[in-house]
Amino acid sequence: QGTVRTGLEDTEGQTLAGDYSWQFTTTSPSIDRLSLPGLYDNPPSSYSDVPLNQSFEVFFRQPMDPGSTESGFSILPVNGGSPVSGSYGWSEDFTTLTFTPTVLLKLGTTYNLVLAESAQAQQGGSLREGIDWFFTTVRPPAISGTSPTNGEVQSQFTGSLEIYFTAPMKVSTLKNNVTITPQPQSGYDWTYTEWGMYYYGLEPST
Repeated sequence: QGTVRTGLEDTEGQTLAGDYSWQFTTTSPSIDRLSLPGLYDNPPSSYSDVPLNQSFEVFFRQPMDPGSTESGFSILPVNGGSPVSGSYGWSEDFTTLTFTPTVLLKLGTTYNLVLAESAQAQQGGSLREGIDWFFTTVRPPAISGTSPTNGEVQSQFTGSLEIYFTAPMKVSTLKNNVTITPQPQSGYDWTYTEWGMYYYGLEPST
């Protein structure tokens, strides 16, 4: 509760007619957002295809106490195992925590990232709400699909061929490792991304 007592004067010499009081409640420390640097801001629950070398950032709305915040932070595989080891870094004003794993995460594994409500702000008070977030890392490399599909007979001709992968691939390893039989007369002119490769130049009735 705040109170302004009577007796205050304005610049014309007039005094406040009576006391003025009001009540208010301060809020608990809170989290602004979770971020995967270079990948996604505020990722949804059960987010998938997280890189094995991914770091994690938590943004707060107030300066935090590093000791209690780091103690309340963990990343654990849901199928059991030890917490992910890593290093902590803070912004100068202690409103951003960065956790960088010191070992690669495991392929195709679901993890639970937790920040407990026990984390304290520098001015006191524990978090109003923590983080309880699940994510899955990239899967082992495999073909997730093709277009046309295996055995497909096109109902309408299209000269494109697409191959999709379950994990981001090294583009340099894709070149010269995929062939089409019979080889199109135009040769190979692929377009590559980490997640797929694309070709246009198939011939009708082949």
